Amino acid sequence: MEPEPKAPPQERPEAEEERFRLLLKNSPDMVFRRSVCGTYLDVSAGSWALLGYPCEEVVGTSVADLVHPGDMDASAAAERDLANAGRAVARLRLWHSDGRWVWTESTAWVVRNDRGKPIEVRGFTREVEGPQQAEEALWALQEQARSIIDTARDAFVRIDEQGVIIDWNQSAENLFGWTRQEVLGRPLVEIIIPERYRAAHLAGLERVLAGGEPHVLGRQIEISALHRDGHELSVELGVWRLESGPVRGFNAFVRDITERRRAEQALLLETERRHLLAETIRSREQERTWLAAELHDGPIQRLTSVGYGFEEACLVLDHKGVEASRDLFARARTRLGEEIGGLRTLMTVLRPPALDAQGLAVALQDLADEFGRQHGVHCPVTMSISQRLEPNIETVIYRIVQEALTNVARHAHATNAAVTLADSVPGAGSGSASTPGSEAEAGAGAASGADHSSDNTVVLTVADDGVGFDTTRTPGFVADGHFGMSSMRERVRIASGTYALTSSPGAGTRIEVRIPVGRNQQAAGEKEEQP
Repeated sequence: MEPEPKAPPQERPEAEEERFRLLLKNSPDMVFRRSVCGTYLDVSAGSWALLGYPCEEVVGTSVADLVHPGDMDASAAAERDLANAGRAVARLRLWHSDGRWVWTESTAWVVRNDRGKPIEVRGFTREVEGPQQAEEALWALQEQARSIIDTARDAFVRIDEQGVIIDWNQSAENLFGWTRQEVLGRPLVEIIIPERYRAAHLAGLERVLAGGEPHVLGRQIEISALHRDGHELSVELGVWRLESGPVRGFNAFVRDITERRRAEQALLLETERRHLLAETIRSREQERTWLAAELHDGPIQRLTSVGYGFEEACLVLDHKGVEASRDLFARARTRLGEEIGGLRTLMTVLRPPALDAQGLAVALQDLADEFGRQHGVHCPVTMSISQRLEPNIETVIYRIVQEALTNVARHAHATNAAVTLADSVPGAGSGSASTPGSEAEAGAGAASGADHSSDNTVVLTVADDGVGFDTTRTPGFVADGHFGMSSMRERVRIASGTYALTSSPGAGTRIEVRIPVGRNQQAAGEKEEQP
């Protein structure tokens, strides 16, 4: 248990004083007032029945004068409880006037003045069962507690105030891979605390023992723990302090939540994919509606007008001859050429011809040039790949760059951006950790994808010097209707690649994508649907 916080100093109500006077006068127990140092100042008549001494003989003596030598440690522990928590319960043997030891239980509390300073200790002492009965009851309680601990599904760990392990149940053996015999007497920090948390663990233990504010006690927290083989576990931890009696320390129940974390992550990804699928369907329908309206209100109307122009030119040709119709045919041809150019622009939006005819490098350069003209952002493209990629892989990369630059234009407020595509040697990895089909957050980075260290890969990076953002907010983007990063990540997943996002407020944003172009390239690329 944690020390109870000290109540703010306040004056004792008269009613409280009256209740204590009545208790002192009428209680069958030995009610007492004593100094903070342990000298009895006043005792009730119950002292005669309990210890065989009249009140006046007890007053002026010290508690230590009456305690059995074998109970001095328990008495000292109770005094520490009074000093730290303001209250204590102690089971002690006290000396009777007839020469025997009486088993007693004392409950005591500290009384403070209006400035919060301890002025005396009050309490009461009563006789309890003899040692044999007490030991049997204690043994029964201990056996019951031991049975509960040994059969608990959660790991149970107990340490003393030096941080040394003094208890470890079967579930702890199963969870952490260490047997009870191997860990008893060893520092907990060396067994299950990951190295990066060890300094904080030791500092927290020292702070609590010094009476400081506890950050872990009495709460359920989720943290990483270390298995014997070196891998880390996600665990839920509940810790409480053991302060009564001669054994002091801390108890904890530890539950493995690794599978729960995985299930939560899978549910998050599934929800995100459902949102993305719905948004994809909606976007395609919007695109088709837009395309139909664009064709109807633009090229079709204008081509109809061009057709009227040709009809008019033909009529003039029939009635007035070639020279009279020449200007009409020229104007109609010019308008026809303009409409053909407009259709080519529309076709470029839907599917850039350069991607098929001239390759990814030209298509990306055209995309970056148009982006720069529209938004005033300097955006060089650097290509250093040794071979042309499969068409489906080129499509994936082009669409990722297109979506990334769209995000830069909408959100980054950047002055510069850069697109780089390069070969990666086999076995080279991203600077961010990757997990299959998921997005994990650690510090400023987030990564998702599959491991393909045995394949040749190409590495795409899109970076900007804009305002950046807190990546811990990314799980909420889909719920808020922002699908850009989810769309990119899904394309990467389909291509069996990895997607890593790094950003922080004021530090710009960097997207790194690694896509296999070795033996898995064709199979992965066939999954990407052409727009």
